[in-house]
Amino acid sequence: MEQASLPIIRLDDLRHTGPTLALAAGVPPKVVSEQLGRASATFTLDIYSHVLPHMQEEAAAKVEAVLTGRSITRRIYRTGIKGW
Repeated sequence: MEQASLPIIRLDDLRHTGPTLALAAGVPPKVVSEQLGRASATFTLDIYSHVLPHMQEEAAAKVEAVLTGRSITRRIYRTGIKGW
């Protein structure tokens, strides 16, 4: 690992990489939970909620767009939200 300049990480860290990347990419928590074989998305959200702080702002922007009939592109640009 040193020759490849890879960081030393624990096996447990690797186990969390897939779900973390999926959630960061916008995969719905329910889908990630199902991929992990969990019966409920609650546990997945409890463990990985640190990856999703942007969800509240995204949800508000989407509801605002529906209510006002305006495009959310302008709000995304203003707030820096990505993924739509």
